[in-house]
Amino acid sequence: ILVVCYTNHALDSFLEDLLEAGITKIVRMGGRSKSDQMQDYQLDNLKNKSEFDRNQKKRYAVVKDDLKVLYEKAEKLSRKCSYQVGEKWWKSIGDFLEDEHYSDWIQLKLDDSDLVDDDGYSRPGVKLDEYDYLWRKWLKGSNASPFNERNSGSLWKLNKEQRKRKKLEYQREYLLKDREDLAKTMKQIDSLNEEITLLRDESKLSVLKNCRVIGCTTTKAAMCRDLLAEVGAKVIIVEEAAEILEVQVLTSISKSCDRLIMIGDHKQLRPKVDHYPLTVEANNGFDFNRSLFERIANDVPNAMNTLRIQHRMHPDIAEIPRLITYPELQNNPSTKERELIKGIGFKRTVFINHGHYEDGSDKTLDSTENASKSNQFEVNMVVKMVQYFYAQGYKSSDMVVLTPYLGQLLKLQTAIVKDIKAQVDIDDLDVGDIYKQLNQKDLEQFKQSSSKNSANENSIRVATIDNYQGEE
Repeated sequence: ILVVCYTNHALDSFLEDLLEAGITKIVRMGGRSKSDQMQDYQLDNLKNKSEFDRNQKKRYAVVKDDLKVLYEKAEKLSRKCSYQVGEKWWKSIGDFLEDEHYSDWIQLKLDDSDLVDDDGYSRPGVKLDEYDYLWRKWLKGSNASPFNERNSGSLWKLNKEQRKRKKLEYQREYLLKDREDLAKTMKQIDSLNEEITLLRDESKLSVLKNCRVIGCTTTKAAMCRDLLAEVGAKVIIVEEAAEILEVQVLTSISKSCDRLIMIGDHKQLRPKVDHYPLTVEANNGFDFNRSLFERIANDVPNAMNTLRIQHRMHPDIAEIPRLITYPELQNNPSTKERELIKGIGFKRTVFINHGHYEDGSDKTLDSTENASKSNQFEVNMVVKMVQYFYAQGYKSSDMVVLTPYLGQLLKLQTAIVKDIKAQVDIDDLDVGDIYKQLNQKDLEQFKQSSSKNSANENSIRVATIDNYQGEE
């Protein structure tokens, strides 16, 4: 069974639940797990128990040595291919022109007899060993003086811009063999790296084939597609499938798959696509953010089973999604026994209305900079709430702070670390979005706050709604 999740956090949670259910023949692929419980089930830790045999070790050593030589060769060729032919290149470029462009070479070359006059004295302004004199003059766009007889040649009739283009032609042709050699060397490197991968995969394969459940993220499934195809999982389970791009699900499916089980909710957030014209909402027909789950749910409704009984929320909270989206939603009796939140009386949900505008906005809440929206009043309010719930006896792990915007997330992190002296846990997905979307000033602020923050199991989780949905 192959279990595929979008995030490392969701994958760890899924596999931990399997362990609690008594399923222990599990292997987790990928090295970004934050779960102590999963460390003994990491593929890299398990495969060390399955060493290469003698022949594999021998071949591995030979390939590594060959790769070292090829990498050194590629580095030298790469440096050479980046060279710019200039005034000091006459010795090399002269030999090249003599072999490949003889008529051009004749117009630029100088030998000992050219450097002296009929009386044996050096030419005016030319040193006796200055064999590159005409080459340098030609590059600068000057005439051939004092070798004025050369000015009638085709090269000397070119203007400075034409000479520059001609020089680039020489350069491309001169370096052509090196570029071809570099391409050949890179192909050899790729071939040997593939062999290294196959050798490593052989040691992984035996571990993967002897387990019951393999867990990985969608990214890892794509990276290890060939290895997973070799394992040949018959059943593939995709968690939060409605939030995963269709292409990411398809890359996880091999020919051996007999049953694909997708778990998700197509009535909630679609997969994230950064380029708006490619989305369903743009109505351009590309629909990149329509998941395979949503497509099947809409086109083949009989293929979908809907869970109607929820075990998560007290009925007072569940009433909100029931009225808006899920009219058939029912509550498990156990949900009525949920404890009240300390310090807020008998209310399960509290809505707070205020008149404080967003930062940088005088009278309007409109903004095209969605990623950078923030509201300092709400940041201060959240900080006070966290302090208040601490006073009621709650721990950091009991609380989660959600926000729609990265800009607000950044301010919340800074305020919580500074004002409460608490640690903040930000997921990899949010960190990735921060580096992609925030401006340089906000990014520097994030780095500064992060340097004072070391997330651990007692940290307060702060997240954007998009990246948090489904984790709980």
